[in-house]
Amino acid sequence: QDKIDIIPVDYCAEVLVTLIEKENLPHDFYHISAGTDASASFAEIDIAIAKALGVAPVGADYKHVSFEEIAERAHEFSTIFGHCNKRLMLKAIRLYGEFAALNVLFENYRLHELGLPQPTKFTEYADVCVATSKDIPVPKQMMVDFK
Repeated sequence: QDKIDIIPVDYCAEVLVTLIEKENLPHDFYHISAGTDASASFAEIDIAIAKALGVAPVGADYKHVSFEEIAERAHEFSTIFGHCNKRLMLKAIRLYGEFAALNVLFENYRLHELGLPQPTKFTEYADVCVATSKDIPVPKQMMVDFK
């Protein structure tokens, strides 16, 4: 039931423009985040993505595993992710895994004080993410993140 703080890029852009255009901000920093209300649990994400793919959710089969357990299965990465650089995939998995393990949610109440709306919860647009990325291998998607 751990949650993750995911926001749409459009929401992030809208908030940044609002903050830049505001003459006098009452605070020195703001968390552009989903906050506690719009964050999604991994279970909710599993259900949303499974629905978009037309498959059964992982559900009860989901489990936390160590990085070492994942590294031992690196020989399977091409089957799972398509042709990929195993070292780069392991780097990304370690980086993301360490962040996700923190189970950190950021408060966004300061944005609401400025009149900004709550972001759309990831589970409400996960189907769009699935549809627009289904034909793009994970390594190619990663090129944006690891330039």
